[in-house]
Amino acid sequence: VEYYFSELLSRLEVRRSIDPSSREERRKVEVPLEIGHAIRGKQGAVRDYSVSLYPGENLLFAGTMNEDESTMSLSDKVLDRATVLRFGRPAEVMHVQPDMASIVESSPLSLGNWKSWLEETRVQGEIQEAIVKLGEVMSKAQAPFGHRVTHGMNRYVALYPVKDLQGQRHALVDQIEQKILPKLRGRDLSAIQGSLLQLTSLVSELKDEDLVRAIEVGRNDTEGTFMWAGLDRGDSGK
Repeated sequence: VEYYFSELLSRLEVRRSIDPSSREERRKVEVPLEIGHAIRGKQGAVRDYSVSLYPGENLLFAGTMNEDESTMSLSDKVLDRATVLRFGRPAEVMHVQPDMASIVESSPLSLGNWKSWLEETRVQGEIQEAIVKLGEVMSKAQAPFGHRVTHGMNRYVALYPVKDLQGQRHALVDQIEQKILPKLRGRDLSAIQGSLLQLTSLVSELKDEDLVRAIEVGRNDTEGTFMWAGLDRGDSGK
C-alpha cells in the first residue's frame, strides 16, 4: 500500500488547493485508469484505452492487505489519511453458495442523498476535550498527530449516525481503534507504558471496556513491544 497508493495520496493533497469547478484545475488531480485495449480500424490496429477519474469528496476507496510476520506496519502517512478496520477470525467456517436469484440490483445513490448524510453536528465539549487529551498522550509517546488527524476525527464524530453524547463517544473510540493504536504497533513498551496507561484511562472515560481490555493485552506482551492485533467486537453490538 505504501507503494501503490502513494501517487493517489499525492493527488489528494493537490485536491485540497484547487477549485473543483474548474476543468483545468481538476485535471491536476485526475487519476488515469487503464481499461485494457481493443482492436480498432480496418487494419486491426490494437490501441490501449484509459479514462481519467476525478477523486471527488463523494468517492471512497477501500483496500485489503494480509497481516502476518512478514508485513510491515503502515506508515503514519497512510494512517493519517485512512481508517483501518481489522477483521477477526470467523467463529465457524461457513460453506454457503450464494443465491444468485436473491441478488437485487440497486439504483445509484443520488447526490442529494449523499449530501444529506454530510450535515455535520457540533461535536460536544467532552469529546473535544478528549481529542485534546489524546493529542497530549500521543505527543508523550513520540507519535504526535497534526491538524489533518484532528480534523479527521472531529469530522468522523460529527458525521456519526448516532448524534447523542454516547454516539459521539462510540465514534471517538472508533477513531482511537482505527487511527491511533495502529501508530503504536510494534513500539518499545518501556518507552510508551506511561502513554498507554493514559490512553487506557481515556478509553475507560469514553465507556468502552472492550477496548480497554484489548489495550491491556497488547501492553502486557512478553516480547517487550506493543502488539496491537485489533479488537474482535464479535456480538458486542459496537
